[in-house]
Amino acid sequence: MLKQVSARILALKGIIGSLPLGTDNEEIGQIENSLNQILLSMSIFENPDLPDEDKRSAIASIRGQIQQINQRLKELQTSTAAEYRKRVGSKKASFEALSEVKQRQENAAAYESRSTFHALMKMSDILSLFQTLLMDLSGKLEKSMQAAQFSTPVHHDTSFDRDPAASTLNP
Repeated sequence: MLKQVSARILALKGIIGSLPLGTDNEEIGQIENSLNQILLSMSIFENPDLPDEDKRSAIASIRGQIQQINQRLKELQTSTAAEYRKRVGSKKASFEALSEVKQRQENAAAYESRSTFHALMKMSDILSLFQTLLMDLSGKLEKSMQAAQFSTPVHHDTSFDRDPAASTLNP
């Protein structure tokens, strides 16, 4: 499962690397820093001796970081969509009917905004999958913690083997 999580983070970083340079660089930089922090936080799970409580708190911390990234992505999506609408203007329907090559030729700035918006949406989708993986991991961890908490050894008291006692009336 940790490999899946790392793969998702690397996919997100790949998308960030493919974003146009004009994209809000400060915000993108903060998102990339958060992803690097998550990668560092995930390395805690490589230690098999780590107490489950520490793992649980690490998962909660990572989920909080993901929520912050999602919030930043939503803000970027909103600003990118507004920029796209501004660049396309009233020709939105006709612009979207064109092929990608024609869009790029006719209005490169609008095409760039639209591509950026779709990349940000893809990042949101990957983060949703990432959240699902973390929730699964958290559920498995919680289940193992509960099993460990309630798995007390059974003591068999032999003094109760013949309860009630044998009758003395039978010869």
